[in-house]
Amino acid sequence: MKKVNVMLVGVGGQGSITMGELLKQVVMENSNIVVTGTETRGAAQREGTVNSTIRYAVNEPGEEFDERRSVHSQLIPAGEADIYIALEPVEALRSLNVVSEKTSIILNSYAIRPMSCVVDGVAYPELEKIVNMLKECSPDVIAINGNEMSREAFGDFQKMNIILIGAALATGKLPITYEEMEKTIRDNIKYDVEDNIKALKMGYDAYLQAKSS
Repeated sequence: MKKVNVMLVGVGGQGSITMGELLKQVVMENSNIVVTGTETRGAAQREGTVNSTIRYAVNEPGEEFDERRSVHSQLIPAGEADIYIALEPVEALRSLNVVSEKTSIILNSYAIRPMSCVVDGVAYPELEKIVNMLKECSPDVIAINGNEMSREAFGDFQKMNIILIGAALATGKLPITYEEMEKTIRDNIKYDVEDNIKALKMGYDAYLQAKSS
């Protein structure tokens, strides 16, 4: 039985809880995959820190299901994240205990400066410095500006989280297909469906392009 662990980190209002729900919902009808996870809903007010975990236990072909080897804890053990998605650069630095050399890190490079920067004048770290710090934990770091991609394509930031899901799919580490996620979006998002499908493809292509450059 293979386990796949996904960690989402961001701030309230970015849609990380929606991302987590989609990443769980997509496997609900798959009898070969068990999924669990959690999120910090209490901190989901605007600009409060929000984390979500998604943990899959995947039966290999021909393998008999063994409950003892499934996922039981909603928390990801230290160093066991396969995919680490940071929706905000500084938030990427808060939960690095789950990251190791095997982790694919997807960083949304759009900064949301906290009140300490806005009011007290505390310096916000340079993006290059944050990326270099992440690369000290894992060599597999890709930075894309999902907010700007969403704004340019749709006139707002609301599709950023779907763009990041597309990027996660492009890692090849999720136990789901592109087509399964597309169907889940169609079944669960009742507004701007075609734009969300377009956003999924944008993120998928952006990851592959960043990976090859």
